[in-house]
Amino acid sequence: MAGGATVCALAAAARLGFGAWADCEYVPILLVAGLGAAVGAAVRQGRSALGWRLVSLAWLASALGVGLWCAARLGAPSTVAHAGTLMWNSYYLLMAAGLVTMAGRLTTRAERWRAGLEVLTVAVACGLLLYAFVLRAPIDRTTLLANAIGEPCVLLAAAYVL
Repeated sequence: MAGGATVCALAAAARLGFGAWADCEYVPILLVAGLGAAVGAAVRQGRSALGWRLVSLAWLASALGVGLWCAARLGAPSTVAHAGTLMWNSYYLLMAAGLVTMAGRLTTRAERWRAGLEVLTVAVACGLLLYAFVLRAPIDRTTLLANAIGEPCVLLAAAYVL
């Protein structure tokens, strides 16, 4: 369990560090995170298994996106870079869907209020972090839009699960 958490933390750091360091070296980390989540899906059933499969697809899509960007840097056509951007940004949808799918059902009104307050707390904190580390940084518009929408969605989904 701790090993899986470490790999996921490294993969998240790889996603956050993309563009800042040597990008191609993150592909193995993202692949390991995707394969680890696939193993997690294999040992679960029902909604939990589906959620883990979506999380696995999210990490694998990130790895494919980085790989395509690296291929584009080596002289592949520009459509390869666009496909890499599409795969990279599909992470947000897949990860949010996977996390929400894993969440249990809230049955009482008190549970729903508590979950709502927790999600709001995480959203405000992450919004401040997003502003501090992403929105203030010089970045192209497509990546800015994907980060500004995608990162809070993933964080809200994670807060909902917790």
